[in-house]
Amino acid sequence: MTDKTDIAALREAAIKATCGDWCTDSQHSVIADAGLNANYYVAACSGPDCKENAKFIALANPATILTLLDQLEAERQQQEAAEHALEVAVKCANSGAVELRERAEAAEKERDRLDASETQLIDERDSAEQALSDMYEAATGNRPEWSNMFQFADAVEEVSDTVAELRAKLEATEKERDGLLVWKKLAAQRYEKLQALRAKLANPVVLNNALDHYQDPDEYEQGYVRGCNASRIEAIAAIRAAGFTVKGE
Repeated sequence: MTDKTDIAALREAAIKATCGDWCTDSQHSVIADAGLNANYYVAACSGPDCKENAKFIALANPATILTLLDQLEAERQQQEAAEHALEVAVKCANSGAVELRERAEAAEKERDRLDASETQLIDERDSAEQALSDMYEAATGNRPEWSNMFQFADAVEEVSDTVAELRAKLEATEKERDGLLVWKKLAAQRYEKLQALRAKLANPVVLNNALDHYQDPDEYEQGYVRGCNASRIEAIAAIRAAGFTVKGE
């Protein structure tokens, strides 16, 4: 039974039939062992093979049939999946064959192109070697000696190391220059302060003589005058502390 309609009809019939396990009696009948029809006869066989037929019917109960149908459906789905995968694989293989043929044709064309431009490639290689030799000489001061032990990659690495070393020296020089510029700026600031200080020292503060304000020298000896003179002394000390000289003390 492979027709989907027959399989569906069998499944429907199995679902509607008495569920549960079936068994045989001591004669030639099949009995439902569970469910609403428990211990009821579901089939009776006759003929010379009646007992064997009853055993077969009991074993082919609805639960068994449904299990077999589920397995058959799973196998059918697996077969369809395998057929689909095979179909995809065949398509991929055909597509791959076409792609491989196209690649082979492209490779053949590329080979022809490379054969035709071999001289140009040699010239380009010689030009690159010359440029690399000039770069190596500019960086190291020597012409490279090409050999199996010293090839293009070795020259490029050595040039890179030399450039890195020169760059490091340049950075160190720039840092030193920046430091000198900072020092120069600080020196200029200090020079300006020194010039201002010299200007202060060159123009001393002139104080009038305290006695010039009094007609009688005895007045200068009075307590109030002495107090003023003390303030004058403190003022002189403050002026000197500020970096000025005092004239007319």
